[in-house]
Amino acid sequence: MGEIKSEKMTIVLCSGDLDKALMAFTLINAGAALNMEVSVFFTFGGIDIVTKEGARREGETFFEKIHSFFARGGAESLTLSKYNLFGIGARATKERMRRKKIMTLNDHISAAKMLGVKLAVCEMAMETVGVKKEDLIEEVDEVAGAAAFLANIGDARINYFI
Repeated sequence: MGEIKSEKMTIVLCSGDLDKALMAFTLINAGAALNMEVSVFFTFGGIDIVTKEGARREGETFFEKIHSFFARGGAESLTLSKYNLFGIGARATKERMRRKKIMTLNDHISAAKMLGVKLAVCEMAMETVGVKKEDLIEEVDEVAGAAAFLANIGDARINYFI
């Protein structure tokens, strides 16, 4: 029989910035390692974290097609929130992480799933940014509305919005 989780932590992840995603997953995995029940709700920019590498967003209008051209999916494609310098900052950060043997974002996602973290993606935000369910990585547990996620956080003691 499984252990009863003593605490609940939820995170709404709306940023698709590499540094914010790494910080979020550090908290996510620390909470799960401390036997917390952890749920993550990805919305808007955060959806890029759980989109397959190279997935293109659908676009019907001119502006949607331009957005689709620039919005490349996947954790490896994320940039830094500051000092990105046309991608040089993100590459330098990833290289430093590799040299120092620090977990990548994909490593963090895999660890989170092994620790039982639940990953949900906002259905309305997916429609807004043009991501389809088949574009999501296999680690995603569900596509849900905001109301379903809010029902989940009612008794959570720790809630983060990143």
